Amino acid sequence: PELNLLGRKALLPDTRLIALPEGDINGDTFRRELQSMGISGKRVGCTRDVSSGVILAAESCLSVSFVDMDEVLVNMRAVKDDEELQVIRKGVELTDAIYRTITQDIIHAGMSRRQLERDIDRVMEELGASGCSFPTDVNVQCQFSSSLGDSYVRLEKGSVVAFDFGLVYQNYCTDFGRTIFIGEPSKRLQDMFGLVYQAHMAGCSCLKHGNSCGEDADEAARAIFREAGLDKAFIHKLGH
Repeated sequence: PELNLLGRKALLPDTRLIALPEGDINGDTFRRELQSMGISGKRVGCTRDVSSGVILAAESCLSVSFVDMDEVLVNMRAVKDDEELQVIRKGVELTDAIYRTITQDIIHAGMSRRQLERDIDRVMEELGASGCSFPTDVNVQCQFSSSLGDSYVRLEKGSVVAFDFGLVYQNYCTDFGRTIFIGEPSKRLQDMFGLVYQAHMAGCSCLKHGNSCGEDADEAARAIFREAGLDKAFIHKLGH
């Protein structure tokens, strides 16, 4: 059947869209398209996210040999052009807008962790994202309980709420994490926040040309925890 692809072509100007007939159970359309690319008998570079089905089909019908170019292409894509940077900035703006909407208009004592996760996903789509970049996760630490394994634990005064969510905007992903308090945090929580912030700033101070994120910035942040006798509590890499 004919498809109206004009809208999609506008979004993907350098992409050729192919409709696969439902009756093509042998993959004839797929093989014809591969043949039209003129790659028969050649070595073809691909990334590791190309499915095994595609690789096996090309090897079988076209005598193509594949070369792992994942590292090369990933390094090339790590350098973003102006158009990509604009899309990424817009995705980050939308992510910040979700956080503001949730914290200013929606979150309240008495609501469940699961309801909060659903509200984040709903606001995400309302603001123009195409979906989550990974499953939305909200962890709630109450005075006497934790949300780990419990989707319906309810927020209460004194709860610590950790957000971990991200969205997909025009095929680019964001990853967002924040921790907030319901009511006033205890002295212990304020001290821990101060320690994390101090480590954060120590790491940022090392983000200079010529320095290594792993050897310099990570060590600077980790040293703050080590001096406080809490180095074992630094469970992630600095970038996370």
